[in-house]
Amino acid sequence: MNVLDAIRGRRSIRRYFGRDIPHEALIKVLDAARWAPSAKNSQPWEFIVIKDNEIKKKISELAPFGSFIKKAPVAIAVVTDPSLSPNFHQVDGACAVQNLMLAAHSLGLGTCWIGPA
Repeated sequence: MNVLDAIRGRRSIRRYFGRDIPHEALIKVLDAARWAPSAKNSQPWEFIVIKDNEIKKKISELAPFGSFIKKAPVAIAVVTDPSLSPNFHQVDGACAVQNLMLAAHSLGLGTCWIGPA
């Protein structure tokens, strides 16, 4: 899939099949996120992979509009450190999330971006 097809074809997915995500696919989407541009190459992000059902359930209860998180096979929390990029950490994190979602789509995986809880 080329980049323009991925951009045009990506959708927010809120219903999941309950299938596990292959480890290699997870590594690929995280690597794509890691390659996102950031101000002064600060890379102010961390990616927290959440597979534990109890933790996903708790997150789904806290996240507005995120009740479906508990049914996703994996949730990835993206956090940024404002001390590494005071004026741009949120933009940098958004770039990383976009890369992650496009990579996931290219691998046939559904995603949905949920904002801060």
